[in-house]
Amino acid sequence: MATFTRKAIAKICGISPQRIKQLFDAGVISRNDDSSYPESAITQYITFLNKNDQREAKFRDLLDKERHREKKRENDAAEILVAPVDLLEDAVTRGVSEMKPILGRLPEIVTRHWPEISADQMRLVRQTVGECRSVLDQVELSLDDD
Repeated sequence: MATFTRKAIAKICGISPQRIKQLFDAGVISRNDDSSYPESAITQYITFLNKNDQREAKFRDLLDKERHREKKRENDAAEILVAPVDLLEDAVTRGVSEMKPILGRLPEIVTRHWPEISADQMRLVRQTVGECRSVLDQVELSLDDD
């Protein structure tokens, strides 16, 4: 079985001799009693690299999942901010649609409760009600950022 010096095995593995010593000290590769390195040190180093690649891939997967979760949290927070806009639009639309019939009945209510009102005053009430209904027809709620 062939043996290699630290410098030779470093050259084969494409790393520095100091890194070879660090790998031996960490128990990643083996060394002979005479401080030479066996052929198996090369396969041990390759196995070590593969395990590191697998760990890095798992880490990247975890990182991607966390980024996805963070984006989802941001989107959920944005939806919470948007939801009241929909509620506000619905409330304004419902309020306007309920106010129109009430305004339409207002001249009749005024006449019934205050019969002493003159025709001119009644015309003024009808004109004001018409203006109010016209304004309500033009109500448009736009809360878009665009």
